[in-house]
Amino acid sequence: MVEAILACALFSLAGLCLFSMLQFGFRAFSLGGQRMGTQAEAETILLRLRSDLESTTVASIRTLEGGGRNIVVPLSVGPTNQPRHILCCCGLTDWSDKANYDRASGQPKWNRYLVYHADLGQQGGLYRLELEPTATDVNDEGWQQFSNYCSAFPNLPPVKGVNVSAARVTRRQRLTSRLLGFETTKAGGDLVVRVLLYNEGYRGPTSGNKRSQVLETQTRITIRNRSR
Repeated sequence: MVEAILACALFSLAGLCLFSMLQFGFRAFSLGGQRMGTQAEAETILLRLRSDLESTTVASIRTLEGGGRNIVVPLSVGPTNQPRHILCCCGLTDWSDKANYDRASGQPKWNRYLVYHADLGQQGGLYRLELEPTATDVNDEGWQQFSNYCSAFPNLPPVKGVNVSAARVTRRQRLTSRLLGFETTKAGGDLVVRVLLYNEGYRGPTSGNKRSQVLETQTRITIRNRSR
């Protein structure tokens, strides 16, 4: 009888150890998958930004920042205050179309505005909008109605089809739904972009306690078009 009890106890202990190892492995695998997904999402955002900004003009870049664009987000390590900027620049609908370039100067005939809009939600989103003018030509020195846009849409950006200050939203794409911070800073003819993404509520592989996972990426984008 004693031997049977000892055998059951040892078997239960071995099962418990095996279960703990499996649980640790599952949590570590899940954590690694989340990190890879977040890293891929951040790289996609920066590649998209670089593609749009390298070809625009320095003068067309406008940003909305300041204290009103900051939000406090509670994390497992404590609250953090992060910026959620809005960025606007001019662009082209089709860079391969010869009709979109001036024959004499070779400069682009800008025909749309691009807006990167970070909302103010706790687990925020970063959106990319394409706007085409309905009444006026695109100004390569910046969207004159950008301040009106920011006043009308301080949090979420407008949906596709909405007219905003003589421009119509032709595309609205959410680049991420786990934004912590989005900050843009002009540095001469360059633009420094800082993006923070985070996952909230995942469990660490060792303790199993809920933690916040934050990924910060920063890049300096050189704007190649120096026409203005």
